[in-house]
Amino acid sequence: MRSLVGLALVLGLVGCVMGGSSIGSSYHDSDNMWKLGYSDTQLNETVYRVSYAGYGIPQSECDAFALMRAAELTRDKGYRYFRIVTEKQSSQSQSFYLPGSTYTTGAVSNYGSSSAINATSYSTGMMGTLNYPVTTLTIEMLKAQDSSPEILNADLIWSSLAKKHGVMK
Repeated sequence: MRSLVGLALVLGLVGCVMGGSSIGSSYHDSDNMWKLGYSDTQLNETVYRVSYAGYGIPQSECDAFALMRAAELTRDKGYRYFRIVTEKQSSQSQSFYLPGSTYTTGAVSNYGSSSAINATSYSTGMMGTLNYPVTTLTIEMLKAQDSSPEILNADLIWSSLAKKHGVMK
């Protein structure tokens, strides 16, 4: 019974990844069973650590979603600008194999004192690889922009990336 539940969970995750579901492949918070999406932690009054984790998406898309979250959080906290203090990217690939099951179907015929069986067996299995990129940014939120080129406009970042990725918020 336990193995059936585990198999159902893996198949569900694989189905989400391969079927284009929103878990891990679109902009959303990480409040789901796989902890995929964005999350953030306040480090002091104006400094936050923002992360985005996804499955089956390129690292560049994961980077964009982390940047979107930084812009969104900056705006939500009443600031207009932010700068990236640190940036970390990681990616992990995991291969999997789901063993198949053998199903035998057949018909038995009885002719006098002898019997004959005609049977066909099927075995299905599935192999795949899941990509798990993570981008983590430490940002500092700012009320005003100075002449420094690393200061980013939260409204500009949000509108540009949200449009590109089809996010409506």
